[in-house]
Amino acid sequence: MSASAPRFEFPKPADLPNDHKLVLWATNYYVFSANAQPGGEPLLDVHGNSLGVFLNAGDFCRGGIEGTIRVAGPNGQSSVFNFAGQASHAQVDCGAVLHSQKPAVTGAGRVRYQKAGGPYGDGVHGLFLVPYRTIAVDKAQSPIAYESVIYIPAARGQALTLPSGEAVVHDGYFFAADTGGAIKHNHIDIFTGIQKQTPFGFVKSTPEGTFEAFLIDAPEIKAQLKQDHRTP
Repeated sequence: MSASAPRFEFPKPADLPNDHKLVLWATNYYVFSANAQPGGEPLLDVHGNSLGVFLNAGDFCRGGIEGTIRVAGPNGQSSVFNFAGQASHAQVDCGAVLHSQKPAVTGAGRVRYQKAGGPYGDGVHGLFLVPYRTIAVDKAQSPIAYESVIYIPAARGQALTLPSGEAVVHDGYFFAADTGGAIKHNHIDIFTGIQKQTPFGFVKSTPEGTFEAFLIDAPEIKAQLKQDHRTP
């Protein structure tokens, strides 16, 4: 899995006006990695057709929670599959498999997929997911529209290691390029690439763990972030 390295060197905003301030809370999501399991549960498309990839029930459910799965085949080649919708009935009883009745878990058994175009999966508007840059927002009720830029002061200065192994320091900017069924109102989901654990201390994964963010009107930054989300 490879991709062009995004820039993390934008300058701090000159002004952070109160009328652009948001109070958000965050979770994180990542690319779930699994090995193909012949005879296991097939990944199906929205029409119920097999995509030719099979997983054991546990990996099927855990991958459905994240919405993006990288599957390694017996030949060593990997393919990435993205959430494409949900069936009306569960293919797998993920609540029983993972011993949880959380909606994200039980809903994972109904997930349908499509093969991703981007190396880490696809978001909305034909955009690719970018580790530590992409955020998922509520398409209906979020204060953050798709393709918006937000700045999170608490993220600026955070040391990161990109999937390429490159060490960078985050500049605080994020791009709204994805959505999710469990993302509502002022909840955002920060994409952390192939890393399960988030490096960001402000991500508390609870509605009580709020932080400040700001909508940014910076055409040059927006254009660059959009380009980064279109470059595989």
